[in-house]
Amino acid sequence: MKIGLGIAVAFLLAVLAWLFIAPALSAQELQRALRDNDVPAIQNAVNFPALRENLRGTLGANFAGQGGKPTLEPGSVFGAALAGLMMGPMVDALVTPAGLSALFKGGAGAFSGQTAQNIRVSSGLQALNRYAIELTDLDNPANVVTLVLTPNGLQWQLTAIGFAPGAFKR
Repeated sequence: MKIGLGIAVAFLLAVLAWLFIAPALSAQELQRALRDNDVPAIQNAVNFPALRENLRGTLGANFAGQGGKPTLEPGSVFGAALAGLMMGPMVDALVTPAGLSALFKGGAGAFSGQTAQNIRVSSGLQALNRYAIELTDLDNPANVVTLVLTPNGLQWQLTAIGFAPGAFKR
């Protein structure tokens, strides 16, 4: 009986350790891979189909109107339709190992492991299946980019990038 209880406790501790340690390790690996432009590691750390789908929805909603609220002005409707046609190819071109590496090398020194005075990086578990890395521009605290990692099997991968409300205001 004691052996069975010991095995159950050990299993529970292993699951809890995986839950709290694995996403942080995956986030560090993602940061390192992007900083070093390590294509195989980026491919391992990112769920590209999920990330592309997320960005198409996020960017499409923001270009269709403010926060997904469509406007009825003829020019806005035409612009939104044109943006919608261009959104898929644009996201496909950006969401590649090279595209992500270039994006984060150019925009977030703190994310790439450098100390940047104007970017605050915070991260943590937000739910049992959601780990977030928030990049906040200290010069404009409303400007926040959130990288979301979710479990994919036993591995945590980047599946979404969120932007602060109003990030795409015209």
